[in-house]
Amino acid sequence: METQTNTAKMETFVHDLKEAGLFRYFSLLKGGTGAIQLQHVMRLKEAARRGPEAFKDTLAELGVESPEDRDKLLVFLMSKLRAYGGLPVAKVMPEAKANTDTDAWRQALSSPKGQLPEAYARHHALEEAPPQREVPEHLREAEAVAVRLGMPPGMRIVNHHMVASHGGSIREQGMYKDGNSLGYIHLAGEVERPRPILGNSHDKTVLLGRLKEAAVALQRAHPRQVRRADVFDAFIIPPGSKEGRRVISEGQHDIHVAEFDVAILVECEHVEAAAQVRQSAAFAELKALLDAKARFVHCITARNPKRIDEVDHTRDGVFLFNYFYAADVPSKAASGTEILLSVWEYTAGWWTAKANLDNSAPLQPIDGERSQYSLINHCRWDSKLDIFPHIMFRPTMDHFVLGNFTANDIMAMPILYHLT
Repeated sequence: METQTNTAKMETFVHDLKEAGLFRYFSLLKGGTGAIQLQHVMRLKEAARRGPEAFKDTLAELGVESPEDRDKLLVFLMSKLRAYGGLPVAKVMPEAKANTDTDAWRQALSSPKGQLPEAYARHHALEEAPPQREVPEHLREAEAVAVRLGMPPGMRIVNHHMVASHGGSIREQGMYKDGNSLGYIHLAGEVERPRPILGNSHDKTVLLGRLKEAAVALQRAHPRQVRRADVFDAFIIPPGSKEGRRVISEGQHDIHVAEFDVAILVECEHVEAAAQVRQSAAFAELKALLDAKARFVHCITARNPKRIDEVDHTRDGVFLFNYFYAADVPSKAASGTEILLSVWEYTAGWWTAKANLDNSAPLQPIDGERSQYSLINHCRWDSKLDIFPHIMFRPTMDHFVLGNFTANDIMAMPILYHLT
């Protein structure tokens, strides 16, 4: 049994190393066999205990010449050491200074001096006073509310009295649609933080151009399978809120906090087509471009389980990819996914009523997919004024939307993009 366990771990390690674009370092990391390999692994663990810089110095001594590759290997190997239980290292998580999501968005959209653009600031009175917030005395009370509303067992609902101001869930508003039959490949990478004033660096601008060319080539290589392939460039990554990060820190979940400034969405005729295209040479060429420049890359094959309406990619706008981590999904499997999708459906009614949203097509990893995120919501607005005032100045976003996410141990990591 032990041999099978180790074999399975090695297969997973090799698969993930390839996905991260780091397989060329496999022999270097393996270090040999038997006692030699054990001694080598212990050396890496000891370096990891001394801290990130000591770990990267050890990688340099082993022959990893590229500083970028040392950074990538640091993130990759630290994650693996924690996952295998061989290293008591705390998860490094970016600090969240904002208490709420609305605070985080205001920070992200303010100038270095803390001033909001006048176009947004004049909307500060969208909701003049924060509504009275209900806090159930016990989680069972929140679960009882969900049961009364016909939600899945185990789901929790807080501040249900606030639905009166926006008309309920998307199903109650008549805006719910079943999922489509399409398949998707979502590829995302962390290249550089968005620079609102300076704009993209020269290297990133070149990368985006090459990715766009590769996306066109992918569609041409598979005209019967690929409907379209779009490249997105992030312009706002909010710093996150303490309330949202609490879900991860208190549960000690090993999850990568999404900071993807580049995303590629490949839309295919069906899920089987997406799985086939992901294995193609044309997609490998596209992914290799991102692997070479990104410090972290994430890729999944996905389907759409339910939606509001299709997202229009034929013209630019403000595009959202919201990376959800639901702590219940790994332990509850299908029932955990059902809770996550029900929370999305229940809270989406706030966005349609309060924030001008008329489309959304969430991406759910297909069965068996290795994904850091349980769901990636995707939607679009025509302009910044359609969305920014509402996510900065409506307290109900924190109390109702964020409140129900955190009550169900869900962390949302939203990022806004433009089409390239």
